[in-house]
Amino acid sequence: MGDQTLYRLDGGSEMADLIKLVEDTNSDAGLVGNPIPWEQIGNFGIVEKDDRGFYKRIVEHPRDGEVNTNLNNSSIYLFPGTFFDLLDKQVDEKRTSQGEYLIIDSVNDLVNQGGKVCVREATGEYLECGSLGNWVKSNNWLFEQTQIK
Repeated sequence: MGDQTLYRLDGGSEMADLIKLVEDTNSDAGLVGNPIPWEQIGNFGIVEKDDRGFYKRIVEHPRDGEVNTNLNNSSIYLFPGTFFDLLDKQVDEKRTSQGEYLIIDSVNDLVNQGGKVCVREATGEYLECGSLGNWVKSNNWLFEQTQIK
């Protein structure tokens, strides 16, 4: 999504690690969540996991005690080709009152149909860019990290 990204100083790849986790857990799909301070969970879509550690749902702007993780949805996904049929169905049937289509609705449909979605905790630096101030802050951080020392 355009309002957030992850940057790894170790040169690794969140997506490469997600692909490996999907393969290792024999999952149908996967997504990445980045830990945020518990006191900030009400500002984000938080990934809730089931008792086996797999995706259960995403709760938008949860209240204290409503979710079992502090993992913000990083909007990094790995889906099988068949997932796009669920997206097509959503376009035909579901639209929010704001005129948006939410990919999470299709992820929920996948899980409700028996699909297994693994959740990987991000190791990269979370850079939130949804406001001008955070965009500037994220760019300044990235500039400082990538300068030759």
